Amino acid sequence: MRFISRSLMSKNIGSGWLYFYVHFMTEVNCFFCLSKVIGDSWILWFIPLFYDAMAFVPQSIIGAFCDRHQNVNIGLIGTVALAAGGTVLWLFPLWHPIIGIIIICFGNCCTHVGGAEVTLRCSQGRLSHSAIFVSGGSFGVITGRLLADSPVTYPVIIAMMLTSIPFVLLAELYKRVANKSSVNPCERFNYHSERFPA
Repeated sequence: MRFISRSLMSKNIGSGWLYFYVHFMTEVNCFFCLSKVIGDSWILWFIPLFYDAMAFVPQSIIGAFCDRHQNVNIGLIGTVALAAGGTVLWLFPLWHPIIGIIIICFGNCCTHVGGAEVTLRCSQGRLSHSAIFVSGGSFGVITGRLLADSPVTYPVIIAMMLTSIPFVLLAELYKRVANKSSVNPCERFNYHSERFPA
């Protein structure tokens, strides 16, 4: 049991790779849906700006909520919301697409905050975990945009998004083990190597 606990303490970069995938799928979902809604219309140019504002500005509010409610698995909520937003756009195409986009933006906020929290708490003062988590998004943006121009449909993207759930649950387990350690996982951060300063 001690061996398992030690491995879950994550001197390795497990939490970063788990959220690399979650972040990848988050952006695949978002940019597939955005591309489908916008299509080739120049009139809808404002939707990506709306998405950026709604998906990133409220992260401070979600983060404040998580500070007060640390047992809430915000990454899981975000994953389900992303799948739900895609489902709304798929099943109710006659609704105003902004409804589906808002749900997707909320999910995006939640998975970003969840990934930041998990990777920082599991990192033992290193930034590598968070850097790996963040880098998954760029691959997702390109992949989602390319898939929107392919024969891939909403149900496939929704199913792909739901494959993130086991990753989120395992990352949450990593976080809980790190939180139970004798040292506060957020007390110490080594931002750079002393031999190779930033």
